[in-house]
Amino acid sequence: MSSWNSSIRLSLNQCDAWKALLIFRQMKQQHSREHSKNFTFPLIAKPSAKLSDLKLAIIILAHVVKTPHSSNIYVQTAMVDMYVKCSNLKCGHHLFDEMPDRDVCSWHAVVMGYAQMGDFDRVSMLFRRMRIDGILPDAVTIMGLAQLVSRMKDVKQLGSVHYFGKKVGLGYDVSVANAWISGYAKCDDLCSEEMVFNGIASDSLTVVL
Repeated sequence: MSSWNSSIRLSLNQCDAWKALLIFRQMKQQHSREHSKNFTFPLIAKPSAKLSDLKLAIIILAHVVKTPHSSNIYVQTAMVDMYVKCSNLKCGHHLFDEMPDRDVCSWHAVVMGYAQMGDFDRVSMLFRRMRIDGILPDAVTIMGLAQLVSRMKDVKQLGSVHYFGKKVGLGYDVSVANAWISGYAKCDDLCSEEMVFNGIASDSLTVVL
């Protein structure tokens, strides 16, 4: 199985989603009685997500539920992310809610899905659920949200992301601060941009773009 997975990964690195899916199909045909490895499905979920092909997503999920890996948190997270990126947030959220355990990557997938839809009320609700579950968003989630709302030029939502990032202890993360600075600049809020910049430690200023 490792050689098949290597071939799938190579195709993904070459941005050839269809080839990756074809290799997966050939693998299933030649090893129909064997279960794919648990890291095969996160790999093969990527081309389906990239192509935003819901039919392929349904087929891949059907393969997953027939294997012992259907309860694997990484596989489950990959399925959630795949459905979200195939514009079926309802099914992605349903899969997310059925997960017995969730890590920050699982939360990131569904949070970014609602953020891309502009449903920041749902994003706020999910953040509250995260806190109840004892999980805090990481820098990747906060930067992703900052970049998204700045593209929308929504300075109010950017301010909310900024506030929440500081509240969970990411206010001193230079990469996060850089995302806020860039976001405020795109929203033409130079006062907030300067405020974030001035809050960065002097020995870290050289790495800020």
